[in-house]
Amino acid sequence: MPCMYCGSTTIAYSCEKCGNQFCSDHVITTEYYSCKKHGIKYTTAQAEQSDYRCTLIPKSSCPDCSKELTIDKLPSGQYFLNCPSCSWDSFNGTPKIHYITKKLVFDEGSRSGLIQRPEECGLKLKINQGVQICSNCFIQSLESGGVTSFATIKNIYNIDTRTIVRIINKLKKDKLITGQIDTKNQVFIYIPDDSRAYINDEIQKNGKISMLQIANRFNVPEDNGLELMYEVLKEFEIHGTFDTKKKNYYSIDFLNEYIVKTVDEKGRVSIQEMSDILGTSVDIVKYYVIELFKSQKLDAYFADSGKQIVSKNKLKSEVESYCKEHGLFKLTDAAKHFNVAVELIRKSLVALIKEKRIRGLFTQKKEFITEEELSSRIKSVTRVYRTMKLRELALKLGITELRVEETLASLISRGAIYGFIDMNRREFVADRQQPTTMGPTVIPLDDTTQTTGSVEVLREYDFVGGQLHFKVVVKNHTDKVITDIKIILDAPSSYRKQSDILKVSTISPHNSRGIDFYLEPVECGISTIGGTVIYKDATGKPHTIHIRPKEVQIKCPLVSKTLDTIEDCQITIQNLPSDARAFLIADLDPKLAYRAAFRAITNFDTRNVTSLELSDPDDYKAEAWFSSEAKVTGGRIITRIAVSGKNQSLEIRVWCNDPGQLTGFLAKIIELLFLEINIVRKVKAEERQRTLDVMSITQNLITASDFCAVRYKAKDILLKLEDTHYRMSRVVGNTDPTLAKIQYWIEKLQKYDEEEKIQEKEADSLMSDIEGFQNTLARSLAPT
Repeated sequence: MPCMYCGSTTIAYSCEKCGNQFCSDHVITTEYYSCKKHGIKYTTAQAEQSDYRCTLIPKSSCPDCSKELTIDKLPSGQYFLNCPSCSWDSFNGTPKIHYITKKLVFDEGSRSGLIQRPEECGLKLKINQGVQICSNCFIQSLESGGVTSFATIKNIYNIDTRTIVRIINKLKKDKLITGQIDTKNQVFIYIPDDSRAYINDEIQKNGKISMLQIANRFNVPEDNGLELMYEVLKEFEIHGTFDTKKKNYYSIDFLNEYIVKTVDEKGRVSIQEMSDILGTSVDIVKYYVIELFKSQKLDAYFADSGKQIVSKNKLKSEVESYCKEHGLFKLTDAAKHFNVAVELIRKSLVALIKEKRIRGLFTQKKEFITEEELSSRIKSVTRVYRTMKLRELALKLGITELRVEETLASLISRGAIYGFIDMNRREFVADRQQPTTMGPTVIPLDDTTQTTGSVEVLREYDFVGGQLHFKVVVKNHTDKVITDIKIILDAPSSYRKQSDILKVSTISPHNSRGIDFYLEPVECGISTIGGTVIYKDATGKPHTIHIRPKEVQIKCPLVSKTLDTIEDCQITIQNLPSDARAFLIADLDPKLAYRAAFRAITNFDTRNVTSLELSDPDDYKAEAWFSSEAKVTGGRIITRIAVSGKNQSLEIRVWCNDPGQLTGFLAKIIELLFLEINIVRKVKAEERQRTLDVMSITQNLITASDFCAVRYKAKDILLKLEDTHYRMSRVVGNTDPTLAKIQYWIEKLQKYDEEEKIQEKEADSLMSDIEGFQNTLARSLAPT
């Protein structure tokens, strides 16, 4: 009969009890060989393999226990390093060292610092006689006992504890038995081979399993259940996490389902609360939340500086209630109330308007006003003033003149106010008698005032849409009317303004009027803005009040590139204030407008993070994100272009923590945008396709270079180069050698997998070649 386990015909032992035969590798024997000098013990099979010589390497150290190593041989013929004192070896552990010759193992071990002198002991091994034991009978005794103490094994086979552990470890290594050795309690716990499949099935079915459940199922201590759990995770490659006490294990699917379900049910939930229920750390829960955001499986936002999660529907409901309660509010106040970023409040309001759950609009003062509140405010103002220009009313409320006109027409038609709109003079004329009487609107400003007699002047400023909004309020505290009021603004040449002087005809007793100046920054720096107010009292006597000077700082738009991804940008803008300018582009091709804005922003040292164009003939859409950092203050600056062909609009939005930096940067972008648009307008109709090609090539090359710098996905770079090759052939001709070079890179990038990122060496090389492509384009456009 051959060997029971391997089929070898070289039989070393036959069992009289069970009748099975075993080769020298599979017979259990207490016979061993030892080295006189080092005391290392070898089995008969190990001694035969080493030609009965000691394989200990005196000048070596184990990476786990620092004891001396031996060099052993696998059945395949490869040599590897092994520690006789602990379970480490260089075949299963790290560093991985196993080669066909001893010399290669010694060389690699020396390089890894495990071997100081590549020499074996080499002494002749001494034999120590022992007894042979049937492997089959030994295994059956362990399996039948369930939990077998070492004392029982000693009594049956007369072997010591060290030999018992060595024998069981060899049987486990040969996969002849499964179980756990509990050296602390001196027992072997047999666990059936199908136990791993049971644990895997439980995790797949329920998504979680407790160590107590494993311990009760197999009648083992929890510590041994944990060790068995580790083996199952390694064998079945299960992904998930333990709780902090390692009492429970959760699969990824369970955690994702739990987070999504909890957020959907509660709407707003604390990450700490979820981590307490699961027993995991806050960072673990936050990691899985971020992954759900990336995969778009969780429709929610971070709140309270990343300590909470709020679903989109919950935030919209909260914002809807807030609108009904306040009517008019600053976006920053709402953001602070709900512990979210201002941009999330803006998004929620836009969604609510689209869903027709609320009606209202955004003002130029970074506020939102509901339609009901707007009507109330207009009624209040129109009852105070007999006549009022629509433009003045629009500036006062921070909305467009057209919206004022529409609201007034609606109020007049409903009988809420009495009067008419003079379309020739563009003003509202109120009747003397109104349905109700309301007091004047209070204008909150700073407490820095200048007065003469009982007339008071206040001033303050803020930043709106890349402009400086300078507001002056004149308050008449007298019992008589003041007339012919002139407000003369004294602003330096670093600001572009429509007018230096604004006039108000009259201010009634105990009333006030606010005058708004909108200044366009031309240069950066600190400047002082003041002015003069001239008026006449009831007797016709003129008076003068000087507007106390106000210091204003516009910071230079000096920026440098950052290596942000779109995910970094999305997280960053949640905690940054923003400002934007929007333009109607009805007389301009949306594609040309988009590329003009793209070129305006790339005049700065900013990196294009991502861009997207949807060239639908009926609804062209384009969007691009840029990241940079302020050179002086070090703050992050995020810029976004959004173009809609359907709405015929172009918006440029900038996120920045410094209001002066934000206004200066946005104003400079707008200035450059106008220059680019003026160039586009001068292009003849027949040359517009060539212009579009040139602008697209420039944009593609800039984006491809930025993608290379951050080692982005090769397929995204490939799309840019393919479009560049197509357009370049129309601009420079098919014979230009540059096209061959671009085609070379296209073929090279096509070899990458879908999600594979470009290699560092090839990225640097492509960035260098892109500079050459740009030079070729510049030469082709140069006048001959």
